[in-house]
Amino acid sequence: MILSTYTGMEVYHYYYYLLILLITISVLPDLNIKYKSSIIFSTLFYLSIDPDPLDKVIAIILLILFLCFYFASTFVKKLITEKKAYLYLLALIAIHFIIIASKYLYYTDNDLLKELYPLRLSANIILVILITIAGPDYSIPLNLKIFDKLAKKRLSNIESPLTFISELKKLGLTNREIEILKYIGDGYTSKEIAQILNLSKKTIDYYRSVIKDKLNVSTKSELMQIVKDKNLEIEQYLKNNNNLDIDNPPSSLQTSNN
Repeated sequence: MILSTYTGMEVYHYYYYLLILLITISVLPDLNIKYKSSIIFSTLFYLSIDPDPLDKVIAIILLILFLCFYFASTFVKKLITEKKAYLYLLALIAIHFIIIASKYLYYTDNDLLKELYPLRLSANIILVILITIAGPDYSIPLNLKIFDKLAKKRLSNIESPLTFISELKKLGLTNREIEILKYIGDGYTSKEIAQILNLSKKTIDYYRSVIKDKLNVSTKSELMQIVKDKNLEIEQYLKNNNNLDIDNPPSSLQTSNN
């Protein structure tokens, strides 16, 4: 019954919609190419097995759901790492949710869908305007303690060295601050770090304060917990990126810390 209502134009419309969704997924940032490829090829394979109009609708809904989860994940990630709520991400989630709801109502209550059309159109226009005006840079700061705890837990649980360094960079740490974080993790005091890097103790204390603010911690033990078991990887990263020479500390310091 449902399938008999489809016209040739509607079929082309769904192919067009699918193509746009697949292109959108293919250009998503922060998503590994293998995931993009698997989504695209699995969708095409699914449609090649049974190119039924209803299957196209299901494929469209699944792709839109994937985009919703992607934007929601990005929103939460930025909320935890940057403590900012990006409005354009919320708008994108809302737009895709409206599309999914519309597809559902198309098959379950078409009359209600027609009644809601003015409201749906107005909501989409407002959301598009919001995305256009706000852009990817506009955000609302949200300094909640729960985000601090989640950020620290996230850093502590990362096992991959490259991912750990990437998270530190996202939180705004410079190579010098990462270097000092390494020595803090090794258990050195500000005075000892100052001696190693030929800086004043006051400068090291300042760096400590900045690092604590960026990582949302208040004590040395919390810093050491974050960097636990990752010092060798940090050292290798700094050497590979031609940071200030990370030489072995003076023998007197090695002795005092062993």
